[in-house]
Amino acid sequence: MAQWFHVFACLNELGSDDISLPVTKLLPTVADIDGSVFSSDITNMASLYKRHNATLILKEANLSFVGNALQSFGKFVQEQRVKIGVFSFNYCPDEQLQFAGSFFPHVKKFEISPFGSLLDLTDRGRKNVLTLARSIKDGLLQIDHPHQMKKLVLCVIPFGDEGVSILSSEVGKVAELDMRDIGMTSVGAVKLGEHLEMETTQSMVRLDISCNEVGDIGACAITKSIHKM
Repeated sequence: MAQWFHVFACLNELGSDDISLPVTKLLPTVADIDGSVFSSDITNMASLYKRHNATLILKEANLSFVGNALQSFGKFVQEQRVKIGVFSFNYCPDEQLQFAGSFFPHVKKFEISPFGSLLDLTDRGRKNVLTLARSIKDGLLQIDHPHQMKKLVLCVIPFGDEGVSILSSEVGKVAELDMRDIGMTSVGAVKLGEHLEMETTQSMVRLDISCNEVGDIGACAITKSIHKM
């Protein structure tokens, strides 16, 4: 769909009198997006879909967000109620991480690849990781019924026990949760287990916490919670 961003820009520059076909006939209703997107790309797309009350289903979106494009994309998805099958992104500026979970109710599978600033072991990198954790938690808070999100993939991002503590109260809403190799110890595992044990919606059907040093105590806590789900 990357080529469509050029079409959207052209359509926005043209008046309706300059186009022989109805604009809605020119807008894709089902599409995939792959590549880097700028805020102007999202603005042009959002303007057209909103103006013509058009619908959009994204089967798969694999994106890198430049500038404040992630914030713009989240707003577009919420306002136009765009349905997204698989959403993954592998870059956004640090200041945009707070918007990572802004459109969770509209996504079936969410995956974020660990890019540079999330792997930075400095205080700045740690701050970015915790900002991401809070954004994901806020996004999950918007989910109001079981299995609304089928899968959440957060592996290889160094959330550590502090990040797990932030996430643990809401991740039980997800059907499949992948938290491999995120730096979780027994402390985080116990916290996660406690929250999963209290989960009443019984949404989760698969949990992967491999490659974390949770120890016997952490493993027992997770096992206990799974048996009650």
